[in-house]
Amino acid sequence: MFKKIIFINFSLTLLLTILFLYSCAVPEEYTEYIYDTVKVKKADTIKISVKDTSEKKEYITYNIYVTVQLGAFSNRSNAEAFAQKAKEILNTDIEIDYYKEKYTVIVGTFESVKRAEGYLNYVKSQGFTEAFIRSRQ
Repeated sequence: MFKKIIFINFSLTLLLTILFLYSCAVPEEYTEYIYDTVKVKKADTIKISVKDTSEKKEYITYNIYVTVQLGAFSNRSNAEAFAQKAKEILNTDIEIDYYKEKYTVIVGTFESVKRAEGYLNYVKSQGFTEAFIRSRQ
């Protein structure tokens, strides 16, 4: 009797396992999706490969310009006062840009992130410790 119970349990377990595995099988007709992998590194130029149905590859090059942002203000007059002080300290042209709903005080346009980083270090050494690099519109 005990052997029959073990045999029935084993048979049921085997049957359930087979049914489970069969239900997880991939159907003969299925849709295959292939995604390209994109790796992003610090770069001055981004190249994007665009594939179309004619198997031609088209490369589009985007130049990235960056700037150093010294501060951001809700009030334009505060931004202008800050820009005047920055101009005196850094002895260079300072711009006020309306960016992301704020008046931002920026300095420089760089085609290379490395050059922007070098200038950022100089700006921070002059007392603008909150400065950072951002994209230039």
